Amino acid sequence: MANQKTFRKVEHLITDIVNDEGINPSLKGFYYITEAVNLLLKEKDRMGAITKEVYGPIADNNQTTVACVERSIRFAIKKKMESAKNQDFKDDCVTNKVFIAKILQKAEQQQFLVI
Repeated sequence: MANQKTFRKVEHLITDIVNDEGINPSLKGFYYITEAVNLLLKEKDRMGAITKEVYGPIADNNQTTVACVERSIRFAIKKKMESAKNQDFKDDCVTNKVFIAKILQKAEQQQFLVI
């Protein structure tokens, strides 16, 4: 029971971080990013082969393809960049892997507050 409560708190933490980063919760990519970070918190060694080891299980869980997962995440990040108020940051190209790693790092830093 305690593990389930901790799991839910971590899920809320990840959702809050992704939302704070400016990803719109109405996009599928938002939920795929939160799933990816949640998966990577449990098994960090999957980060090396993100397409196969992360997008694959997410695609299976959501009855879609790996390409759709990758595209949805890329689209969500693109929308975030387009709406960025800082024009210099808007021109930077951020890959899915780099963005997910950034969210993962923030979640790891804040995770000890939740547990």
